[in-house]
Amino acid sequence: MRKQDEKKTSRVSGKPVKTVKDFTGKKVKKREGEDASFQSLDLKKKDEKNQQIEGLTEKLKQAESDNLYLRAEFENFKKRALEEKLALLRYEGERFMSSLATEVLDDLDRALSASKENKSLEDLKKGLEMIHRKANKLLNRFGVEIVDPTGKVFDPSYQEALN
Repeated sequence: MRKQDEKKTSRVSGKPVKTVKDFTGKKVKKREGEDASFQSLDLKKKDEKNQQIEGLTEKLKQAESDNLYLRAEFENFKKRALEEKLALLRYEGERFMSSLATEVLDDLDRALSASKENKSLEDLKKGLEMIHRKANKLLNRFGVEIVDPTGKVFDPSYQEALN
């Protein structure tokens, strides 16, 4: 049947038909004298493929560049975050000491001067209790918790020993 089809086609055009492979490897029927048109179609397809490849290559280069930029940006972010954390730790003690000096020590100075003027022991006791509460609030604000370990076994995972 194939040979008859080829003969019909060749009779219509009047040119013999050959079977050849195109650039993709497929078998294609080709009439004599059609070389130029097939070649131009093949070249057009090759040009389209090359343009697609070039476009995809550009997109890949852009994606790699963006990825590299984002990785560098993230590394810089990590370094900045670490520096900020270290600065906070460095100056946290300074904040605590200034709060202690302005809030608690000033109150103690006032209590001492008031005790010299006033000989009432009850007033001095009330003032010291107020200062004690204020000092506890200050310590709690900075995350220090006072624990009463009286009568308990020392637990180094929970307590710290001080000289």
